[in-house]
Parts: sequence; C-alpha cells; structure tokens
Amino acid sequence: MDGSEAEISIEVPAEEFGKIYNEVFEEAIKGVSLEGFRPGKVPEDLAKKNIDEGNILKKAAEAAIRKSYFPVLMGKNIEAIGRPFVTITKIVKGDSFCFKVRTAVLPQIILPDYRKIAKDIRAKEEEVPISDAPTGSVGEKTIEEIKKRQKRQLNMLEAISAGSKMEIPEILVLAEKEKMLAELKSSIENMGMSWADYLVHLKKSDLSAEALAKAEDDLRKDWQEDAGRRVKYGLILRELAEKENIQVEEKELESRVNEILKQEPKIDRGYLRNYTYGIIRNEKVFEFLENI
Repeated sequence: MDGSEAEISIEVPAEEFGKIYNEVFEEAIKGVSLEGFRPGKVPEDLAKKNIDEGNILKKAAEAAIRKSYFPVLMGKNIEAIGRPFVTITKIVKGDSFCFKVRTAVLPQIILPDYRKIAKDIRAKEEEVPISDAPTGSVGEKTIEEIKKRQKRQLNMLEAISAGSKMEIPEILVLAEKEKMLAELKSSIENMGMSWADYLVHLKKSDLSAEALAKAEDDLRKDWQEDAGRRVKYGLILRELAEKENIQVEEKELESRVNEILKQEPKIDRGYLRNYTYGIIRNEKVFEFLENI
C-alpha cells in the first residue's frame, strides 16, 4: 500500500457486536406489522418469525462499521478522504465482527503561486476591449456574464492544476468513475430511456448481462483521464480552502440543505450535508480567487 492509500483491519469484539445486533433486532421487531395487532405491539415470538435474520446481521454489520471506523482513524491519526472500500472478513452471530477498510489518504499537495495566477488571468481579461454599444437584453447580459465568470474560474483552476504537484490516490479515481457512472445513469433514466437500452445503442451490444457489464467497464476506461482531472481539481480546491482558512458557516449550510430538502425530501440528510458543504466551500474558494 503506497503513501496515498491506507488499509486498516478492524475487529469489533463479540460483546460489542452482540449489543449492536440486539439493538438492530429490537428496532426491526417494532416495525413488524401483523393483522390483528397494532404496529409495534406484535408479540416477540411472532415477530421473530417474520424477520429475516440475515438482513438483521447485514444491518448490524453496517452499524458496527459506522460506529468503529472513524474512532480507529482518529486513533491512528489517519486523514482519510473520499468513500472507503470495505471488505467484511468475518461476520457470525454471537462472535466478533471483522472487516478491512481501504481508503485514500490526503496526499501532500504542492501548489504554485495561485494568487499570481488568479491575478494574471483577471488582468488578461481586463485587457480585452469591450464595446460600449448596447447589445441584448438584461437577461442575456446576465447569462453572458455568468458564462464568462465560469470560464474564468475554470481557467484559474486549470492553470493552478498545471502547476501543482501531488500523487493522486487511484482509489479516489475509481470512486469518481463510479460517481460519473451513477450520474450518467440517472440522467438517462430521467429522459425516459432505460440504462440497458442506452448501453445497447451506445456500444452496439446485445442485452446479455456480460455485454452490459463490458459496456460499463468500457465507459470506466474511457473516463480514466476525466476522472483523474476531477479528483485533482477537488483536491486543489480543498487545499486552497485549507491554506486560506475558508470556512462554511453552520447557519449557511443548514439553510442551503433545508432548501434542497423542500424540493427533494427523500435525500439522506447526512449525505446532503457533506455534498452541500463541498459545494459552498468551492464557491467561497472561487470567490476568494476572483477578489485577490
């Protein structure tokens, strides 16, 4: 395992895992519904017959991983980033629970003189003469201004990236490709087309499971460079925020999260908070670069 990744073996003692299992089991019993009984009032012996113990074991494992993973990272002083890859090595009711975690570790990032880069890019834009003649509506001007600002910010990020030095953890690139795949799949399905039909059309393949799996693998290979670039940009924005002490206020984060939840109430709040935190932080980083 190179310095950009870490693999940790974790064992949850039998007694602790037993407590977690029992908590999950008790919660599952409360959710059992049988005719003739009020919700949550089904006798335990009857409820047990309607519970999939394999599913309880799976949920207990997930709870044990959540409970033990971060304390172990803190104890080992590991600054992990991204989504970890978890492999369960031992899971038996009444025994200890064991798993391995492979995760990316924040690499050393050497940035160029990003302040000078941002100033130079803005200065070049100011050198371009702008016609005083009125053109287009106010709305059109606003759209053009947004596009111009987005292009300027991308130019800044590309220039900073070109001068940066870091070792990009491959595990982050793998995770980014899975994210890109999920984004594309969601976009295709929102257009009313099935994912399988899209792959058949795209790759001229058949509908067999093997052919569809190969088509997905081909997409992942095609995205290697783009995924690496996205990961690098994300690491750079994170490092810029760290160096310039750019913070996201809790009030601002909660307000943005609540607005999104009004439109999409089924989104997991914890996931949404993490995602929204990154969005707001990046906005603040670009605002900083624009105003140096």
